[in-house]
Amino acid sequence: NEESGSKDSLPQPMAMDINLSTGPQHLAPYTVLESDPDGALFRLSLNKAPTAPLPIILSISGSAVMGADYADPSQWLVRMADGTEVPGLITGLSGGLVSVTIPAGSMMMGVRGPVIAGTDIDPDRTFTYTVLNSNGYTVRSGQTGTVLIVDDAHAQDHGWTPPAPGD
Repeated sequence: NEESGSKDSLPQPMAMDINLSTGPQHLAPYTVLESDPDGALFRLSLNKAPTAPLPIILSISGSAVMGADYADPSQWLVRMADGTEVPGLITGLSGGLVSVTIPAGSMMMGVRGPVIAGTDIDPDRTFTYTVLNSNGYTVRSGQTGTVLIVDDAHAQDHGWTPPAPGD
């Protein structure tokens, strides 16, 4: 008795990993000063390169406000594993959703979301991004990252030396 097709012949969704970048001042949650020129950094990686461009859907939430505390996703930058920056891969969607397209053949890319330094002294703000299940991939558990945006006036509370005016 022969089976009509096997599990191995069916297309398998990709498993998605998300990792925060690391560095001497990147704490858990990932912490960034509002004046940091690099902004919030995180990395998306797949266990297998897609054969066609693959849009990944992120849900963004938290106390930080887009346009006041962090830049609109259309201004976020993508850096591929080889260091090249590719424009047009991030799109803001309605309802706090963001689409990040992973190009065909790529397994990893970095995303930089610029933060906005305000003139008022603000409490710490957060934004949390979560990778959502979508067509073409499945999400492993724990695929959420939180960015804590610290006002420069509170830098010492977190053990940092505040930046000099104009820096």
